[in-house]
Amino acid sequence: MENEINMNEKAKVLVFLDTEDLMRIRGTVDYDAVFARIAENGDLELLRDNAQTVIGYAVCGEERNAKLKSIIVAGENVQINVFSKKKGKFVPIEVKAEDGLLDLRKLISKPNKK
Repeated sequence: MENEINMNEKAKVLVFLDTEDLMRIRGTVDYDAVFARIAENGDLELLRDNAQTVIGYAVCGEERNAKLKSIIVAGENVQINVFSKKKGKFVPIEVKAEDGLLDLRKLISKPNKK
């Protein structure tokens, strides 16, 4: 598939913007990040709880990366739609960015526990 996203071993955040976007995603995503920030080179860095240790980079595609960056730059609460596996549809959620950090806990789907 032409627009398929590469699922590599790095930590990653997936924010589904619409149904077509969701159709491009295959597989499951493990994560260990709690915050995201914009790095000096413009990439989205993923950070652990202490917001100091970089554990990976967001692999989200240009449109999603731009959306996440705009939230961080705005530094305020915004509402976005994300896909809920539990509800099987897109649901609006509030996300918050403070001091250049975006809290990812509401954005990320936890992997299914076996």
